[in-house]
Amino acid sequence: EALPADSLARSLGLAPLAEASITRLSPGDRDHLAAYAHGVNAAWDEPSTTLRQAFQVLDYAPEPWLPWHTLAIERLIAYLAAELDCTPAPAFCRADRALREMMHIHGFGHSLAWVARRDTAAVLYQRHVYGDTALPLFQEVVMRTPGRSPVLGITLIGTPFFVGGQSRHGSWAVLLESDAHLVRGMWSLPPVRYERLRDSEGNEYLVPYVRNADQLLAALSDSATTWVLGWSGLLTGSDVGAWRALPEGRAEPFTMFSGPQLRVSAYGGVRELGVAPVRITSPHGILISRDSASLDLSAPDTSWLRTAAWLADTRSNRAAAVLPALLARLDEFQVPRSAQVERALVYLKNWDHHYARESIGSSLFAAWAVEYAAATGSPLDASADDAGLLLATLVRAVQTLTEQYGSSQGAWVWGELNPDRRHFAVTRAREGIAVPPFKPLEWPGQGHASAPRWGPSSFGSDGLAAPATIELWHSPRWRGRYQVRRRLSPMQAPLPEHTGAARDVPLYSLPSPPAHITAMNQ
Repeated sequence: EALPADSLARSLGLAPLAEASITRLSPGDRDHLAAYAHGVNAAWDEPSTTLRQAFQVLDYAPEPWLPWHTLAIERLIAYLAAELDCTPAPAFCRADRALREMMHIHGFGHSLAWVARRDTAAVLYQRHVYGDTALPLFQEVVMRTPGRSPVLGITLIGTPFFVGGQSRHGSWAVLLESDAHLVRGMWSLPPVRYERLRDSEGNEYLVPYVRNADQLLAALSDSATTWVLGWSGLLTGSDVGAWRALPEGRAEPFTMFSGPQLRVSAYGGVRELGVAPVRITSPHGILISRDSASLDLSAPDTSWLRTAAWLADTRSNRAAAVLPALLARLDEFQVPRSAQVERALVYLKNWDHHYARESIGSSLFAAWAVEYAAATGSPLDASADDAGLLLATLVRAVQTLTEQYGSSQGAWVWGELNPDRRHFAVTRAREGIAVPPFKPLEWPGQGHASAPRWGPSSFGSDGLAAPATIELWHSPRWRGRYQVRRRLSPMQAPLPEHTGAARDVPLYSLPSPPAHITAMNQ
């Protein structure tokens, strides 16, 4: 099962390009990566590290960390940060999907950042949504360097690269994205190259690929044209210089990552770098995002300075704007309805437009929107005026929910139908198992992409298959309190498998319990 993912990773040249890039870095950047590798290896030498449960369960002894390993991770994350439309290349699509599913990292398209201010008060908030892995992709860090002020924030795990943070020069948020894309064009094919892969039983596989400069052959379309992956990550190089510039208050261009940025000076000045697909401004702030669902959020205002309250808000402006008009049209459409549909309408009419865990109306509305979009190719919005079609798609939504979850509508609560699900490896691959098996941890879900409290949804074509988030916020004032929130996986560890306390998770709003929030001060 792992062969397509491994084959794509080899074809992308993640390791050899990273290793070759070390020689092209400035001496300062090389020293920076060497110091980080030295620290990792120092940790490997500590029994308290290598005797941790994950190493024991997976029966894994870490190998020495080399500076280019960090650049290989940088390349891998940059590739996964792209959302490819690779339908013209079905074999490439399958390999791309296999790689993302194997890593349990599905892109960063639902991430956002905003600044809200009033007079001298301001808050910089950012949320990174990245996948369904139970292991953290980001790590809270305080970096202290002799002779310099500390840097606080989150780094991509395996790197010293601060995606979001604060230094005495100001604060920043980088929304991860890359320029990887599929394009059709004329191409003169260079010779085919091969990578050799060997599985755990000693069987060898030759992986053919065609790579030319910054392009990788994805599919042959006809004798004259091809589909190729274009990506700056297919060339040697790294963004290490740009990452290092962020805490120093400088702006060096990124090449491998191309996402928009928000920067706030220690004096409150705001700079926006790059072009965000979604941009909402007000006299009190600015919000940037790559997620079109963010358009349903209000413009930043002074209430957002109470970040804890904003984070807990599950109300959808979109649902509140759409649903009343639809229900009014159905009320005017006097035709017989089944008892199941009548009960569903009662739930919808009494829904407060919050995607709360205990909500039933939110499940009905989401399923209805899916059926309507499938029937019309258009979103369910206030302009939908065909009452007969509205009723027919609502009937199908009720039927679908009944088939999947039973006839008791009281059990169709949002939190149960849309669990916050994370996966983790439970054991090392054994004989006859190609890849380590993964098991899920589940919590009742809450929130939605159209609400301030972001949350997963099993409804819709995108599936929102990325519930894992990390959130951080603080006042841009230097030495301000810096807060980080991410879901920690409560695991017991009877070897050889982990089990999760799937339901025993507190309903928390900020300030969260210490297990869920880290306050970082100088």
